[in-house]
Amino acid sequence: VTGPLVAGIPESAGISVLAAARPPLTDEQVIGCSVALDDDAQRMVLPGVVDPLQARPLATTWTALLEVARVLSESGVDVVVDLGRLGHRHEPSPWLAGADLLMLVGRGDLASVLPTAVAVRSLAPQRAGRTASIAVVVDPGAYPSSELAAALGVGEVVTVPRDEWASRAVLEGVSGGLRLGRSSLMRTARALVDRLAQ
Repeated sequence: VTGPLVAGIPESAGISVLAAARPPLTDEQVIGCSVALDDDAQRMVLPGVVDPLQARPLATTWTALLEVARVLSESGVDVVVDLGRLGHRHEPSPWLAGADLLMLVGRGDLASVLPTAVAVRSLAPQRAGRTASIAVVVDPGAYPSSELAAALGVGEVVTVPRDEWASRAVLEGVSGGLRLGRSSLMRTARALVDRLAQ
């Protein structure tokens, strides 16, 4: 485990604990299995799985968590879910279909754009009637956002510069102080959050 959870995850936390409970889940159960990222518990994370194979027994849990997320959202809580890589047998399909907004993250090179475009097309039937997907492209290179959006088949592309130092600092949970706060990665991330909030 890296970043803010480098100190370890309590045995009482994580999606694996919730998987042992019978649906329906409550928001209190989910919060109880989450880990606070700040002193006021304004930002919390529910640790997930690190290997797609670990997601095999979670099919009913994904649906139950989606229902809890809707309850939390109605009370003013923003729920952000990292679904990991797409295209494996045990991916959390209820989230892919039911999320209010779907963001796909990839690089701006051909090797990343092509499979991302395929993923967008495969998700289209599940996403019918929902907000068009947004692509977050890291290191877009020479490609303008409009070209990337057309190639990917998404409603919008947001680009993020490649910033290895800041990425490593965030991943390792290192306090980067003013330098991290002023880095191109963090400035772009703040703008991205504001854009998504709109």
